[in-house]
Amino acid sequence: NGVVVSANSTVLVGVNAQSKDECTCPVWRPPAQCQAGLCHNDGACHNTHPGFFCECRNDLLKGSRCQGTTRSFSGDGFAWYKPMPACTSLNISMQFMTLQPDAMLFYNGPMDTKNSELQIDYKDYIIIQLKGGRLAMEISMNGIAPVSLEVASTALNDGVWHELAVTQIGKYIELVVDQCRYLGAGSDDSSCRKSVYTPDDDERLNIVAPVQIGGLAPLSGGQAYPSAIPHTGLNGCIRNLRVNDDQYDLASPSYERNSAAGCKLWGGACDSNAIDSLTHCVHGDCYADVQGSTPMVPKCICDPGWGGPRCEKKIEWIQMQSGGFIDYSPKIAFPEQTNDIELLFIPGRVTGAAELTYGADKSQNYVSTSAEMTSDGLTPMAKFDLGGVRNSLTQLKISELSLKENSSYWMHFTRNPTRASLSIDDAYYTSQVLDPTGNSQSFALQVSELFLGTHSGGRGFQGCVGTYRWSNQNLPLRRPQNQAVDPDDESIVSITKSEGVSDGCSLLITCAQLPVGYCSGTMVCMDFWKGAFCTCPEGANAMLGDDGQIIGCGETLAVAKLGISNPAIILILVSLVLLIMLVMLMLVYARRQATPFESVRPEDLNRDNLRPYAIEGGGEADNDQYSIANLRKPVMPIDGNGLSLGPPAPAYTRPPIDDRLRSQLHDLESDQNAAPFDEIRIYEDEKDTVSVVTLESLGSIPETERQQNVGFCSFL
Repeated sequence: NGVVVSANSTVLVGVNAQSKDECTCPVWRPPAQCQAGLCHNDGACHNTHPGFFCECRNDLLKGSRCQGTTRSFSGDGFAWYKPMPACTSLNISMQFMTLQPDAMLFYNGPMDTKNSELQIDYKDYIIIQLKGGRLAMEISMNGIAPVSLEVASTALNDGVWHELAVTQIGKYIELVVDQCRYLGAGSDDSSCRKSVYTPDDDERLNIVAPVQIGGLAPLSGGQAYPSAIPHTGLNGCIRNLRVNDDQYDLASPSYERNSAAGCKLWGGACDSNAIDSLTHCVHGDCYADVQGSTPMVPKCICDPGWGGPRCEKKIEWIQMQSGGFIDYSPKIAFPEQTNDIELLFIPGRVTGAAELTYGADKSQNYVSTSAEMTSDGLTPMAKFDLGGVRNSLTQLKISELSLKENSSYWMHFTRNPTRASLSIDDAYYTSQVLDPTGNSQSFALQVSELFLGTHSGGRGFQGCVGTYRWSNQNLPLRRPQNQAVDPDDESIVSITKSEGVSDGCSLLITCAQLPVGYCSGTMVCMDFWKGAFCTCPEGANAMLGDDGQIIGCGETLAVAKLGISNPAIILILVSLVLLIMLVMLMLVYARRQATPFESVRPEDLNRDNLRPYAIEGGGEADNDQYSIANLRKPVMPIDGNGLSLGPPAPAYTRPPIDDRLRSQLHDLESDQNAAPFDEIRIYEDEKDTVSVVTLESLGSIPETERQQNVGFCSFL
């Protein structure tokens, strides 16, 4: 606030300034609204007031913020990503699959050992690798002697996906394999877990170099990595890399070599030959094992609101009334050591506490999720009490987020012998480290009761549910209308009792409820699990603003999106090659040269009607078959009415013609097949079977007959 100064003289004004330093961990925190770079790979950002939602316009990007989840390496490759934050607590988790016993999985540390007076040389680094098929880690927090950990597990190079988790809290460091999900009660946890306290004074990693996964980049000059770092690259795949709950975008590394998005080990198991999706899972993330119990069989992790074997079935919403619930009966036993609960819900109006999910065993050991009204607002919470010696209740809550009663949320709660975590919309996280050795039964829960909604009476939950999963299995939300068995039913539980449940959700805002013209320009309204948003039509190019929101839609892409796998492409190419070969064979057969016509030998010629073309030339027959009979008839004399003005021509009398010549002339004139007059004709034979072809033969005719013939020709 300003201060009013009223004086008629010079006034000296001073400014009091103060600063306050705060040490915080520079980890990613979800913003209250869209901002630049929030959604990766050209994903469109939508404000949810408060919060955001990323619309991924690429089927291959399955991260909550459109990150690529999987990357493949060929043994001599690597990929660079942003450095890890310098915090006193560190959480790293990722999954890997390979068939080789020795491989570099993760490295973050110095890439130059040269000292400089202008730059502090930090020697901090962390290495995670496979040694002889076992997981090993080495970490140095600027100490003299690095700390090494190795988990004495079975061989992990078995072609099956495995998960590793690194936890560092101050000087405490822990390495866990596969969440210790196979750890039995009272057994030694050394087969899945290793922990140690570092003697270093510093409690955080000071690293400014990029994170490298799958291998190490070659260095030039005098640069070198720490001596303890191996250089064997990974021939396999890595997926779901998270550092302090921030999922890295494996599809877009800062720098890479001999690596690619996806996983080459499973081949075409996750490819699709359908036009509705590029991958096997239409609305979900696909993965597969190379070996194991189900080799090369695609598995799907469906997006919220979708189910079915290929995540192709949209799950319809239900609404809970006051005191409503659904009681389930499991058909098979769920894993005892771990719990994995996922719920898509709209809180509705809550007074006090609203229990969302509940699972318990026969001893009333339980795990539950709820939304409770606190001083921070409507807070998502998770609780579990597994009995044992301590008989203590463990509770997790996300205080930084206040739920809205008419907004949809995706809750995910996981529990294993070493850690329990709770997340909302894959953006807000909280977790707690557990000690499996402190209680012999702290991780065992054989679920025999499952509930959705309030299981103990009262008003409870009065909102809507769009998806309910337990151990990656979609639980039914309504009873089937008929008793027919659905062959595509993937649920391993059935509904025993359902009360206060109705179809649909009055709290959910859909595009059908919005007025016509709600979306401006060429944008259209589409329903997502987070709500109804205005976006570009499918196939159109979305133009993004500075904050990542859609500001317009470009022209529709000319190439349609077709889902086709590599094996299908190979099959199509082979078919095309075979078709081309068949066509060429038919053309060659059709154009095959026929046997040339053999010339007629002279002795085989019929001299009366056949002559070689080379001897006498082509005939002049009427090929068009016109009637030339009139041309062979004598032309009648023109009467006196012609154009001639002179005296009429004198009349000549025809000399008499003998009967024999008259008969021949009549035969010639009446012959319809005769050739035109300009053709050489033969009228007389010499009685020696030789045709008269020259005038020299006239000398052999008797004088009287010759005079008679010459006179007749003169007459003609």
